[in-house]
Amino acid sequence: MWRLKMAYGGNDPHIFSLNNFVGRQIWEFDPNAGSTEERAQVEAARQDFFDNRFKVKACGDRLWRFQILREKNFKQRIEGVRTEEKEEIKCEKLTATLQRAVRYLSAIQTSDGHWPAQISGPLFFIPYLVISLYVTEHLDSIFSEEHRKEILRYMYCHQNEDGGWGLHIEGHSIMLCTTLSYICMRIFGEGPDGGLNNACAKARKWIHDHGGVTHLPSWGKSWLSEDIYYPHPMIQDLIWDSLYIFIEPFFARWPFNKLIREKALQTAMKHIHYEDENSRYISIGCVSKTLSMLTCWVENPNGDTFMKHLARVPDYLWISEDGMTMQSIGSQIWDIGFGVQAVVATNLIEETGPILAKAHDFIKKKVRSRTTLQEILKVCIVTLLKGPGLFLIKTMDGNFLIALQKCCLLLSMLPQEVVGEKMKAERLYDSVNVILSLQSKNGGVTAWEPAAVSWLEVCF
Repeated sequence: MWRLKMAYGGNDPHIFSLNNFVGRQIWEFDPNAGSTEERAQVEAARQDFFDNRFKVKACGDRLWRFQILREKNFKQRIEGVRTEEKEEIKCEKLTATLQRAVRYLSAIQTSDGHWPAQISGPLFFIPYLVISLYVTEHLDSIFSEEHRKEILRYMYCHQNEDGGWGLHIEGHSIMLCTTLSYICMRIFGEGPDGGLNNACAKARKWIHDHGGVTHLPSWGKSWLSEDIYYPHPMIQDLIWDSLYIFIEPFFARWPFNKLIREKALQTAMKHIHYEDENSRYISIGCVSKTLSMLTCWVENPNGDTFMKHLARVPDYLWISEDGMTMQSIGSQIWDIGFGVQAVVATNLIEETGPILAKAHDFIKKKVRSRTTLQEILKVCIVTLLKGPGLFLIKTMDGNFLIALQKCCLLLSMLPQEVVGEKMKAERLYDSVNVILSLQSKNGGVTAWEPAAVSWLEVCF
């Protein structure tokens, strides 16, 4: 059986943490774990999802919830309340319902204070990782037979009725995810007509019926490597030929190869290594993770940086009743931010005190002042350096600053004997500085970093 481990670093010398791995969650397979009844429960959940996969697309994280509720020996002792249509909702019924919900929320909270959950949905995440590991020849060392079985299960569960895969689990079939999923299945050893219910044959037919892989967007073309198979308009060929004939000879020779090309590559790798160190080799998200790992392998296949990337691959993997997928990023802080806001809104201070105290402690361990890599910070994000430190949440540990900030403000209004020692005001001030640094010139704030200068968009 698969089991989720929390705050676990193991003995791998390539993994390091600044807070004893608080918030880390990795799945490990134990062939001897689980009783006959527990294994049957898991298989029933898997079969139930597969049978209803076209009706309900999202998983319910049932494998994880089975595990933690079993470990805590949880029994819901508050009876459910039923309200008939047009019946007036009385305070007693509402309070009982909230108490029941709070009790369940407390049961699925981990010992370190967070609520593990899947954060995924797009169907191109896991193929990127599989192709990257295949190219670097580390597929077998990272993915066991059980890993492969669960990844294939995920693909079978989310294949649409027409044989393709959507951009995400709710989407209609598109060329990008259908092609990448087909390649992934073939890498895992499925034959041209293999896969559950002829999954490969159905996928290949969908690809042929929709024009073939030449219709892939750029994110697919880059992973298929060879661009010469794609049709080029004449103007594109003229531009490329001109670059190769007239420009490339200059960049390939001294002094331009040293002054421009080599310097540009060194600067690019410097930024990649900075982000790797800053995120403990998890990177800012799953797409960047696979690309950064690949560039480190190109730089040195046996290098320390590439090995550190490999050691962090398990941080991205998540298993539920629909199989194994790759997480986009970590949502631990996001889930805590919204979870705490919901719990505080119930006004059930006595029942929710332990929940809030554990969540608050988790936040204080995850939020930290930045004191390391100071010289690199001055080069890469000098605008964030305001005072001796800054408020920083990274990658798979969570990266949702505004939701967290509101959560911290709410906790600061509650009694200290209920939620524990309050966070220092300086850390909240630092978080405001970070938010202000991300503000665009027009006054708004984007989902990620502010947009680059407009002329870059013209070039690319």
